[in-house]
Order: sequence, then structure tokens, then C-alpha cells
Amino acid sequence: LRNIADTDDLTELNNRRAFLEVAQQTMDTLRSSGRAFAILMIDIDDFKRINDTYGHGVGDTVIRGIALMLRSALRPSDVAGRFGGEEFVALIADVSENEAVAAAERIRDRAAQMRLMTSAGHIGVTVSIGVAFGGSRALRIDDMIEEADGALYIAKRSGRNRVALAAPVEARLRA
Repeated sequence: LRNIADTDDLTELNNRRAFLEVAQQTMDTLRSSGRAFAILMIDIDDFKRINDTYGHGVGDTVIRGIALMLRSALRPSDVAGRFGGEEFVALIADVSENEAVAAAERIRDRAAQMRLMTSAGHIGVTVSIGVAFGGSRALRIDDMIEEADGALYIAKRSGRNRVALAAPVEARLRA
């Protein structure tokens, strides 16, 4: 029953609630042992156009395809979830800031190279990704997601199919 309650039906990833719970526990454990991590917010570009053009069944196929790619792109120590709609989130452990951005770029590139077989034929998609680096900062998962989400919107405004790194909350408060 717990597995059913924690799993997104469409993608078989953690649902939002389960991701938040597991990610907070993972962040706390990583921080206590001095290990760095990052949060990635991943959004399928132009998803509304896909649904409007091809229908929700094709949209669901695209969401499942991105989830499958994400699962294969992450390591067993990483945590992924469907955050809602066409948005995904991942916590990647034991990475520097540069490694986190490089991991996001690999995910972005893998998505851009995918050709998903749907009832409407092969469909190509891209994703935009916002990255928030955790390091040793004592932030809650909600704060990290807010940072990554802000970076995601920068990636979207910069033309989509991009990765953007968040400025930490502390830096934004000083500005």
C-alpha cells in the first residue's frame, strides 16, 4: 500500500509527496556526512503544444518516455520524482556544482536526441532544467526546489532546451 501511495501511476517514479519526503531525508544524511548534492527541476518544453496538437494520449507517452530516460540517466543513489504535469525533479548526490550542471546537460542532451514512438508517429522533445547546488547549506527541500525552479524559468526564458544554474538564496538576498 505504501508503494502505491508513493508512486506516480503514469511514470512509476516517486510522486511529489514521496519525493519531498525522501529527498529531505537524503539531503539531511548527505549534509551530516559533508557530502554535496543538487536538485534538478526538469520541464518538458512546449508540452501544451504537444497535447493540443496530438492529444493527451500522446502527451502521456511523452511523459512516460522522459521518465524512463530520467530513470536510466540517474544513478541508484539519486532520487527522482514527477513533480506534477510535465515537470520532474531529481536529487543527485555526491556532486560538485560543475558535476551537477554537467549531469543536467547530459539529461537535456539525451532528451533532445530521443524520438518517441507514439500513436501520431515519432515525436522529438526537449527539456529545460534548473539546477540548485546544495553543498553544505542548511536549506530545506522546499528552498532548494524554489531555487531550482527559478533557474528553470531562466532556462525557459533563454530559449528552452537549456540548463541554468540557480543563484543561491543568500546571494539573491544580498543583491
